[in-house]
Amino acid sequence: MDIQLNSDGLKQAREFVRAHKYDWYSDWTPPTGAKEEEFIKATGTNLKAYSKWFLGTNRAQKKGKDKYEYIYGDFEKVYLSALLDIEDKVRQDAKNDKDAAEILDAVQELRELIYADLMQGAQKVYKQLKQGGLSGGCNGCCDCY
Repeated sequence: MDIQLNSDGLKQAREFVRAHKYDWYSDWTPPTGAKEEEFIKATGTNLKAYSKWFLGTNRAQKKGKDKYEYIYGDFEKVYLSALLDIEDKVRQDAKNDKDAAEILDAVQELRELIYADLMQGAQKVYKQLKQGGLSGGCNGCCDCY
C-alpha cells in the first residue's frame, strides 16, 4: 500500500474531537468538489490546511489534492461515520500492511476519543438528572434539547 499515516491529519482530528467538534450520529457524505475548492481557496492554495483533513498520504503522488486519502470530515468537524468508512476502506485496500495498521490504529484512537467524550457527557447528564434536573440545559454534545 502506498498510503501512509498523515500525522498532521491525525493531530488535527484529535484536536477537533477534544474540542467536541464531531458528529457521532449523521451519515457521512464526503464534501463535494466545489466545497473542497471553496475550502482551498479560503485557506490558501498550498493545500496545507486541506491536507490536515485526511488520515492518509499517498506516496505515489508528489503533489496536488490526489496526494491525500481518507478524508474524515467536512472541513468543519470530524464524522464518526467517516472514520468507520475509512476503517472499511483500509481493510479492503491492504491486508497485513504496516502502513494500513498505523491508519487503522489512528481510526481506533479517534473512535475511542469520541466514545469517551460521549460517555463523559452522558455521565454528566445522568448526574444532573439524578440531582433533580438539568439546570442550565444540555452540554451541547448532541441535539437532545
